[in-house]
Amino acid sequence: MGFVRKTFRSSIEKEIKLNPGLDVEECLFKAYSLTAKPMASWSILTLLVFWAMLATRFQAAVSFGILVSSAIAMEIFGDLIFMKSMILTLP
Repeated sequence: MGFVRKTFRSSIEKEIKLNPGLDVEECLFKAYSLTAKPMASWSILTLLVFWAMLATRFQAAVSFGILVSSAIAMEIFGDLIFMKSMILTLP
């Protein structure tokens, strides 16, 4: 997940450098439109892989699958909703 976030940040930085006349919001929208779909698809695929652990009979694996799946679900929500707003509001 860290790689995806790093790619999003570098995409924003690239858009700001390539388009110095645009506002930060416009650069953010361009970078977000390029990276949001790969971010979401990679996260959802990983989430489904850990949901597959729920089918095992070994209780520790089931608990681990629930823990990691819930963490990935919160990360998807945070990356797609809160990251954009935090970048716009923080200096």
